[in-house]
Amino acid sequence: MEEKVLMEVSEQIEEFIDQKNENSYFVYLTNRKKLLLPILMFRKEINQILNHMNEEIEMGFTNLWILERTAIYRDNQWLLLPENNDEADSSFDYGQKEDQYCTFIFHNFNKPSDIVMNRKSMDRNETKVHGSLKEAQEYVEKRIDYLKSKYENRDFYTLCAKQRYDFMWH
Repeated sequence: MEEKVLMEVSEQIEEFIDQKNENSYFVYLTNRKKLLLPILMFRKEINQILNHMNEEIEMGFTNLWILERTAIYRDNQWLLLPENNDEADSSFDYGQKEDQYCTFIFHNFNKPSDIVMNRKSMDRNETKVHGSLKEAQEYVEKRIDYLKSKYENRDFYTLCAKQRYDFMWH
């Protein structure tokens, strides 16, 4: 895999876990194995996604979730993000609204001898859905403790997001 592409993915991940980034909403595709990072369209307003997702995201056998960033877990600390509560245009009336939370765990190698030092990546198997923010936070804390004990040469970061819409993207 080309190093440039991997670095671009790493930079995108850093944007998602940057608490100062003003963008709140993003798209997650549930079944796009060919993408290194199945997170797209990181935007400040939900309508910036709703108005352009048909043009920018290829349809296929997947669900398209629109999520809002709610919290970031890094360095054993939760950083709660302010709620945006941006509303979709009233003319937009399709898509199933959801009330659940998703967690995305990212990692990078922190051992100086590693070739991939400071390059962040995402393991899709670590993406989980939870019934509440509290449930998501409890899961993340336990999971990160486990991952740190198993992979001592990695740093872990988690993005927690509230699911706003679910579309069958076929």
